Amino acid sequence: MLSERLKTIASMVPESDTLADVGCDHGFLSIELVKIGRAKHVLAMDINEGPLEKAKQNIAMSGCSDQITCLLSDGLNVVTTTKLDGFIIAGMGGRLGLKIVYDRRDLMPLMKWAIISLQSELDLVRLVLDEWNIKVISDITLKDGKKFYTVLKLDFEGVNIKDCDDIEKFFDEMNDKLSSMDVSHKALYRYGSASSKEYILSELQRYESIKKDMINKGITDLRVNEVTDDIAICKFALHN
Repeated sequence: MLSERLKTIASMVPESDTLADVGCDHGFLSIELVKIGRAKHVLAMDINEGPLEKAKQNIAMSGCSDQITCLLSDGLNVVTTTKLDGFIIAGMGGRLGLKIVYDRRDLMPLMKWAIISLQSELDLVRLVLDEWNIKVISDITLKDGKKFYTVLKLDFEGVNIKDCDDIEKFFDEMNDKLSSMDVSHKALYRYGSASSKEYILSELQRYESIKKDMINKGITDLRVNEVTDDIAICKFALHN
């Protein structure tokens, strides 16, 4: 059975001839997309042999082997077809997800859509997508169990990903740009335009607890100022 996060992702996928499920893990999302008719063919891709072998077994048991091709791949690096309609990246860190896109920037102008659900640095993710002129057409926050997840649906019309000498340095520069923004812009990039109040409130409570713990331990350095800034961002997002 799919988690709420994967169900949400599946519901956002447009009908496609061929799509890539990057970091497919055990293949359950790939199977679901074929079963509900969202994809005629799926490239189920993972960097690790163990999960990919398990995905092959699950796909065979589901009767979808003719429609799902399993590929051992670091991101999209083994993709050679230009007939890919779109791709899904879920369950990994923000920088890693962005790097997967950057590494195959040659493919991106050919993409019709992508759906990404990344686990960290969402403010950096949204800012870099802006820098690359990749449009966020849907920005959803959902609760799955005790955790919150964000799912972004992307449009690549007009995408412009420039080459850079050091992608990690570029990400650091983007983080510096975020740091220099005012609270309103920081809140927009961190929580998007439609994050749930429940999610932001949980973040506010978490940061307030962290700050209280720091003060109790006598910590008064830059880290406290950073958490204070996080609290201000949450409060702005809650009331706007």
